[in-house]
Amino acid sequence: FLPHMAFMSGELDNFLYLTILVGACALMRFDNLAGLAIATAAAIVGLLIHEGFALMFYPLILALAADLVHRGRLRLQWIAAHFIIVLAAFLAIVHFGKLPGEATQWIAAAQRRTDMHVDGTVFLVLRLSLRQQLEFVRQLYTPKVVSSILLTLALSIPYGIVLWRLVRTACIYRRYSITHARLLLLVFAAPLALSLLGHDVMRWVSAMCINMSLYLLLMYRSEMPVHDPDTPNLHNALTGWTALPVYSATLLYMLALGPWGIAGNRLLSNIGSLLGR
Repeated sequence: FLPHMAFMSGELDNFLYLTILVGACALMRFDNLAGLAIATAAAIVGLLIHEGFALMFYPLILALAADLVHRGRLRLQWIAAHFIIVLAAFLAIVHFGKLPGEATQWIAAAQRRTDMHVDGTVFLVLRLSLRQQLEFVRQLYTPKVVSSILLTLALSIPYGIVLWRLVRTACIYRRYSITHARLLLLVFAAPLALSLLGHDVMRWVSAMCINMSLYLLLMYRSEMPVHDPDTPNLHNALTGWTALPVYSATLLYMLALGPWGIAGNRLLSNIGSLLGR
């Protein structure tokens, strides 16, 4: 386990997943001030790992907290205090979290640890201003990258429709107001704003889908099961669609599409390179 975690230490998303799981599960498990305190601590840890956590996974905490306020489990003042603490931590990390020394020193130190080439871009962008970062990312959106993103998004449409319908069902059975439901969708779309700061668009889309999936799971777990199929409840509504033919078709489509997420874009790129010779 430890060698595996050491190997994966460069993949910060894995630790961000663990952090949001701790915060979200604690918030819904305790659904009180103690759960909110754990979620607050988890959010700060996530920001310390990577400030992108603010838009990638923190929106899930806000969505769950809003549900608890809606059900009268938490006070709005507590959520406001939680948000102010997390916002203050984010601003402090962005302001004081500067890379000491020169980027060339970090690149040289990293290169001494391996015989493989070290891409220094990750060190160089840490010194860019917001305007410089926006301009840098804009140049990365080449026609080839954009076409690959559009193709992947098109292939993901069925999955997006399933998630949207399930979230809509949850909003109806939770009896959210129209404003609450619309703001919920806006909060879930927050990771997409990172497309302006990084061209890993499908990474941001994945974060959005993970947030929605975890939200649905926790909503499902928060409802007591009702064995009478004729009694309307969220527990049965979220599982009832599995009896429809579209469920099997969607499942097969996702299973067939899985390998594309691993090697599809690279395979397409290699084929294009071969044809271009």
